[in-house]
Amino acid sequence: MLSKKERIPKALFDTYSKKTKAFPSNSFILRAHFTKDGTSRRFSVIVSKKVAKKSVDRHAIKRSIYNILREKKDSFPTGYYFIFVNKNEPKQLYQKEFDTVMTNDQLRMTN
Repeated sequence: MLSKKERIPKALFDTYSKKTKAFPSNSFILRAHFTKDGTSRRFSVIVSKKVAKKSVDRHAIKRSIYNILREKKDSFPTGYYFIFVNKNEPKQLYQKEFDTVMTNDQLRMTN
């Protein structure tokens, strides 16, 4: 799990979820929002009720995504807030899809 400093606060979530650039994959959509400070990097994960009806299942999915983010956070550029929107129920680990999205040329953003 990521520390609280590395997650987007609920109070500011609506502000950062707008005006984002989307990077779709099979299981999730990565949305990136540029911040003016240019030094911080924060993450958020959204799992809809359409994906998993029970909150226990949704939180398990969030925890698995946050654990991968904790390992891969240094590969994301600074100065952006990232929102992961889960599109469907995970059938396998997200590790390969994270690697695929991170090697996407569009995600190589300049600060």
